[in-house]
This record gives sequence, C-alpha cells and structure tokens, in this order.
Amino acid sequence: MKNKKWVKPVISIAVFAAIIAGIWLGVQSLLGGRGVAASKDDILAVVKSVLPYLIVMAVAVVAIAAAFIVYLWAEIMARVLKAPSNTYLIPGIIPLLPGGPLYYTMSAIVEGNHELFAENGLKTVFITFGMAAGMAAVIVHYLLKIKKVKSKRKATE
Repeated sequence: MKNKKWVKPVISIAVFAAIIAGIWLGVQSLLGGRGVAASKDDILAVVKSVLPYLIVMAVAVVAIAAAFIVYLWAEIMARVLKAPSNTYLIPGIIPLLPGGPLYYTMSAIVEGNHELFAENGLKTVFITFGMAAGMAAVIVHYLLKIKKVKSKRKATE
C-alpha cells in the first residue's frame, strides 16, 4: 500500500469521464433524446444555453486561482516576517470581492427582476465560493505539509 502513484491518474480519468457524461446527458436532454441527429438550430440552442454557465465557471476558476495566490502569499509573508497572516490576507482579498455583481444582485431582488437576480446572483455565488475554495486549498496544503514534517520527525526519533 506504500506505492499509490496510480491513484491520481485514475481519479483524474474518472472526473474527466464524469464531466463528459454530464455534458452528453445535458445535450441529450436538451435535444429531447433524439440522439446525435441534431439540426443546426438544436446545436445553436445548446451552445446558447451552456455558454453563460461556462463563462460563470471561468470566472469561478479565476477567483479560485486569485484567492489561492493571495492566501499563499499571505501565509508565506506571515512566516517570513513573523506577523499574523491576516495582516497580508485582508488587503489582498478585498479587491477580489464581487462588489459589482453583489450590488446588482441586491438591486434586482429589490426591484423584482428575477432574471437579473438569478444571473448576477449566480456569478456572485460562484466568485465567493471560488475564493473560499482557493483559500481552503492553501490551508489543506499547509496542513498536509505540517503532517508530513511531523511524520518525518517521528521517524527520526
């Protein structure tokens, strides 16, 4: 059980297969289960319905990467300068907060515009959860690193 190098590729292949299957099932449901014999209008309808979600997901991926970098920088600076990591985290994370989409989300719900609320609300939620996921990734990285160092210390004792 020591050699688990095969686990990451297997998980990557499984995730990729699940994404492909989800896209395929989504296309099939939009086409009414007619199979791959789709007209030009059907393909255009699928692209029109999926494209906004892909754009929002791209924004979430950017938020994950940005929060990861900011939080990693904050942790490194905190250790180098022996100061709390929040000293470096807060000034770096505030510009990433989704102020515009959040404002338009609240404005739309007050005005009763449910379509605009759903569009901006989805973007706001994805950015916010993306930032949380990016910061959580750094925390997990450091916890695993600490665990590895502690296990090495125990092995040398």
